[in-house]
Amino acid sequence: MKSYLLLNVGLEQCCQTEILELTGATSIVHSSVIETNLDQEQLLATLERSQSARRILSAITQTKDIETIDLKNINFKWSDFFTSSLSFKVEVEGISGNDNRMKIAKNIATQIHHIIEDTQQFMPKIELKKPDLIIIIFFNGENYFLGIDLAGIELNARAYRVFPHQASFKGDLGYYFIKSSLYRKEQKLLIAFCKDGTLAIEAALWCSTKPVRPSNKNSFSLFKFPLYQQLSSSTSIRLPSETVTKNIIAFDESKQNIMACLKNASIAGIKSHITFYQCFLDDLDLKFEAGEFDTIIFQLTSKDEEKINEIYRQTSVLKSKGHLLFVTRKSFDLPISEKFNLIEKGEIKRGDGEYITWLLKKR
Repeated sequence: MKSYLLLNVGLEQCCQTEILELTGATSIVHSSVIETNLDQEQLLATLERSQSARRILSAITQTKDIETIDLKNINFKWSDFFTSSLSFKVEVEGISGNDNRMKIAKNIATQIHHIIEDTQQFMPKIELKKPDLIIIIFFNGENYFLGIDLAGIELNARAYRVFPHQASFKGDLGYYFIKSSLYRKEQKLLIAFCKDGTLAIEAALWCSTKPVRPSNKNSFSLFKFPLYQQLSSSTSIRLPSETVTKNIIAFDESKQNIMACLKNASIAGIKSHITFYQCFLDDLDLKFEAGEFDTIIFQLTSKDEEKINEIYRQTSVLKSKGHLLFVTRKSFDLPISEKFNLIEKGEIKRGDGEYITWLLKKR
């Protein structure tokens, strides 16, 4: 079945690779959208485990002109999703102006009313607060993508972030930074200034067989739809049992942050995969062996940028040819130590802000 995975801008290649790793499925990349075909087993595995997707839709259609679209001419089996007991609403994303969004939503909802009445002989109920079924219309600047939300929730807002840090970010962005560091699962990773633990937890979820969001009959909207009535959590792709290796180390100078990390990791069910330390930056070379880590990630806030010389000094714990990833503000001009080569500089926007990534390789 054709599916649309909606993403935050900049995560397209990351998500395409993730879908291939999770399911073996190939995909087409659009701006902020991955288009792919997934069977039910692959789909449930993606709902449970995707770390980059924001929403996962069962595709209805895509168009360049939403105002003239006629859904009666679309080859889509509405009875696979609609029943007389299910309510629905239409949400519009990527369009500025509430009046514009309301106009589009009303047009699509009216068409669906007529189609369901004609084909299934009942009038579907509209429910704006807690609908059973959400139809998403997403405009990525080029095309409108229409689909039925199979999760019913925004997937990048992780349930484990009960104790968030103001300088941290949602799970999809944390996963993107982990993948940007070129870290591999069998390697040893150090997360510096770990704040609320998002980076470490996303790394551990990727390395483990733990689902990001375990499925049950109440977890995802798709379990309410006729097409998926025989689907259960046992249908998802089963991964082999794992050995906890403790290859992910995270530290912060704040005891309060470490306590938040431990609580969040416990909620995520991944606490046993990460070792958290309260540790000061200038003690790293005392706590760890020289060349102990394959990859180190530093997120630098404005108060951390003045520590850059000490950070470079402490990279004695990084292996030769190891990778060092800095995540910084756009305004920070990172000096590159003579110990390192700059491999790649990237940028990714999130809301009104922008992060810069600096991937370095130790000589």
